[in-house]
Amino acid sequence: MLPIPFNRPSLQTPFGAPWDDLSLEVLRAFFAQAGDETLTWEAKGGIVHKEQVLKAASAFGNSLLGGLVLGASQAKKGGPWSPDRSTFPDEPTTWVSTCLMNDAVRPRPSSDA
Repeated sequence: MLPIPFNRPSLQTPFGAPWDDLSLEVLRAFFAQAGDETLTWEAKGGIVHKEQVLKAASAFGNSLLGGLVLGASQAKKGGPWSPDRSTFPDEPTTWVSTCLMNDAVRPRPSSDA
């Protein structure tokens, strides 16, 4: 799973830990009981598209508590989430940075991969 925070790293996340302390273990614990997406977080799995990243970046652009996780999917609505084998056209960190470059979203949100 690749968490993409759209806020400042030292702030609390919707996932139960500050961005600086966010780990795969924290995400797995969160997603095991998360249920459906909320106004403060989204998760995308499978084949992830640039448009999904841009839409989430725009949606969370004015939020201090918003984040996108790439590489997690939900077997059924309301059920738990789990890591999946998401595919990206390039190395994930480079690909997300490229999605947000060239004024695709202004101001450019912070991200951490």
